[in-house]
Amino acid sequence: MRRDARSQATNTGLMSLILMLANQLRRMDEKPPVTIALVAVQVLLFAAPTDIANLIPPISKACLHPYKVLEQLEVSRILWSAFLHADETHIFYNMSSLLWKGSQLEPQLGSSKFLLVVFELLVSSHVIMVMLARACVTFAPSFASQYYSTCAVGFSAVLFAMKVVLNSNSPDWTSVAGISLPTKYVTWAELLYIQLLTPNASFLGHLAGILAGMLHVTVFQRLPMLRSGPRPFSGTGRHAQDSDPSGASTSSPKPGPRRSTRFANH
Repeated sequence: MRRDARSQATNTGLMSLILMLANQLRRMDEKPPVTIALVAVQVLLFAAPTDIANLIPPISKACLHPYKVLEQLEVSRILWSAFLHADETHIFYNMSSLLWKGSQLEPQLGSSKFLLVVFELLVSSHVIMVMLARACVTFAPSFASQYYSTCAVGFSAVLFAMKVVLNSNSPDWTSVAGISLPTKYVTWAELLYIQLLTPNASFLGHLAGILAGMLHVTVFQRLPMLRSGPRPFSGTGRHAQDSDPSGASTSSPKPGPRRSTRFANH
């Protein structure tokens, strides 16, 4: 989730984006249909030809703007903002991360439940972000202008939430910036690490994603329509070990030495 305006996709950048995502999809053990459809829709919205682009609201009208959601009741921003991206780099990292996480979570839940979970995480993470921004006005007024009037776009709040769900029962360890942490808590380290690497990223949006993931694990996951298997975490297998663009590979705490890779940008 970023706080800047969407740029026009160049032909070269767009072709590179599509080829890289297609190559990642080819190497995946699972080909989850809902995940692929979500990626396709977001790439299409980003690179839409003029006739279709005229039907898509500009970022200024669709971004997640807490003030306009609460004060002007522009609730459509809660949904639209997730599917629009600022530039090629932004959408590539988000869609690459979505492919990786979806290829693990969708087969475990089934496509129908996975779609419901994504919708739940999207709505809850964006509602939580709006609530946090409003809380800043009351309890931290020095940050009010920074967060209450922010204009955020992107799927990364949902991706943070998905990662919490995937890692919630993990017994493993993950390396972030050379520091080994329990995998179930690694999203908190990534929250800070990504903010250091990309100051323009939406800290509040990513935090809201983590909280939405925790809400799902502790509350919504108990509902029959959203219930997953006994162990959502899926950190094994060739693709899981070496292809997550938004986090490090996991490693078993014992037996044997730990294996890990460096954390990459979200």
